[in-house]
Amino acid sequence: MPTTRAVSRAVLAAAAGTLIVPSAAQADDYCVNRAGCTPANTFGPSIQAGLDAAAAHPNSGGADRVLIGPGTYGVTDPTLTYSGDRVEVTGAGQGTGGTRITGSAGDFRTLLSVTGPEPQRVSRLALEVPRGVANTGLAITGTAERIAVTGGSGSTGISGVVSATVADSTVQMPTESSSFFSTVAIYADAQDLTVTDSVVEGQYGVSSRSGETVVQRTHATGFVPVLGRSSTARVESTVIEVMSSGIGVYAMAETRDMSFTVANATIVGAAGTPTGVMALGAGAAGHSAYGSVTSTVIRDIDHPLRASTGSASASASIYADYSDFLPAGNQTDGSGSSSIGLGSNNRLTGADPGFVGERGVNGFKLRANSPLVDRGAPFAVERQGLLDLARAPRVVDGDRTNGAQRDIGAFEYQPPAITPPRPPAGTTPPGTTPAEPVEPARPEGFGFEVLGIKQRRKGLDLVVRVRNVGAQRREVSVGGTERTPAGKKRKVRRFTAVRRYLSPGRTTKVVLRVPKTLAPALKRQIATKGRVVRKPRITVKDLASGESQSFKPRLVTRKGGRR
Repeated sequence: MPTTRAVSRAVLAAAAGTLIVPSAAQADDYCVNRAGCTPANTFGPSIQAGLDAAAAHPNSGGADRVLIGPGTYGVTDPTLTYSGDRVEVTGAGQGTGGTRITGSAGDFRTLLSVTGPEPQRVSRLALEVPRGVANTGLAITGTAERIAVTGGSGSTGISGVVSATVADSTVQMPTESSSFFSTVAIYADAQDLTVTDSVVEGQYGVSSRSGETVVQRTHATGFVPVLGRSSTARVESTVIEVMSSGIGVYAMAETRDMSFTVANATIVGAAGTPTGVMALGAGAAGHSAYGSVTSTVIRDIDHPLRASTGSASASASIYADYSDFLPAGNQTDGSGSSSIGLGSNNRLTGADPGFVGERGVNGFKLRANSPLVDRGAPFAVERQGLLDLARAPRVVDGDRTNGAQRDIGAFEYQPPAITPPRPPAGTTPPGTTPAEPVEPARPEGFGFEVLGIKQRRKGLDLVVRVRNVGAQRREVSVGGTERTPAGKKRKVRRFTAVRRYLSPGRTTKVVLRVPKTLAPALKRQIATKGRVVRKPRITVKDLASGESQSFKPRLVTRKGGRR
């Protein structure tokens, strides 16, 4: 049995060991071609130098930041690479004056790769995929947001390594392939892929192979805008434009069973014989693809729904309800078990959906008289969001009849607000008591600036330029007085005041007509002396605050006009 002294030594040794453990390194900033970092962490136009410095920094206290200044950065090496602890790579924006990264031509190249054991973040960059085939604009583990990617056929815009999220981004790739390689806008090979609030174009728009695929509040265009080979897929509040004889949402069960939901989507075709939603059960093991379509409108599509199997042991099924399409083109085929079920709440007439018809994705918004308003499902599918494609509320009482209910399609009709009618003057609405009169608060301070006072070139009238420098609409009064020219009987004559309303920042010209009792005296002096010196007193009053200012300009007038 150990003695008390031995136990005490062990406790002290353990405590000493605890005290000498070094503290975790804190996050740091690394600047590329911009100010804001320490000299040691500031680099010239070399993005790779900033990435290398961040990767060499052991960091467990947060995410390091690599901050890239505005400009165009040409990358001659095959890849800009970061692999390490958590990092945020941030540019100066995607548009004019932002951060743009381009690469030299070649094949099998990745322009920017940001990966690691933890989720990374890349934002506010414009990437131009190098010319060639099998190239990639961005490879990432984590989140890419506010990214703009363009490139040529046969390449990939963004590739998710492990789990990836693409948000508030634009990925525009060609909608055709090269000779041997497909063109993919966003691709993920492992685990989960989420694309939200983005614009996606490509032969294959969003493509994934495993985990869960989520496409939410996105405008996707391509031969196959959404291709899911994952375990589950969810498409909601999304506009899908199908090119040629492609497939809008393709759920493919090749190596595993797959389930999918399509909710509040707008699927439209461009030409050829396209398919709206297709479920394919395939594989030697006979996998199943099954899913649902709710609150979705399908137009200009030859085959709205298609269930197909690639082997006798495979199965495919689709169930649609609360949706709008023409079912005559629905198709089931293959040697296995395939089926399409239709609920009793579909609109199967193929009538005009009531799109507003404007150019671009907003053309698929609904008119007030659209038959799709308040005709969607009265329930939400699993984990369905509360916003439509325009990030407006999803559940709204659009027709103002039976309460709030989802519309069919990617956009929810937003009815204009109703302003309650005002009661007649002197009356009180039923159920209320007259309120005590409250005098509105008066703005403080003089809210105007006098920009100039001068005499008209022809004539004796005065012109006063006034600007509202306040934060609200105000009324100004401009008037004044002037004495008759020097003489035994000098008299004060008054200009008729002029009142104007001015919005914030607006300027007006006020003309003060010379009094009829003053004009003859001024004209006589000009005629006899050839000139007259006028010293009127101009008063500008802010009628909102009650404050006023006076000005005494010196105006010299000669024969033939003002000075």
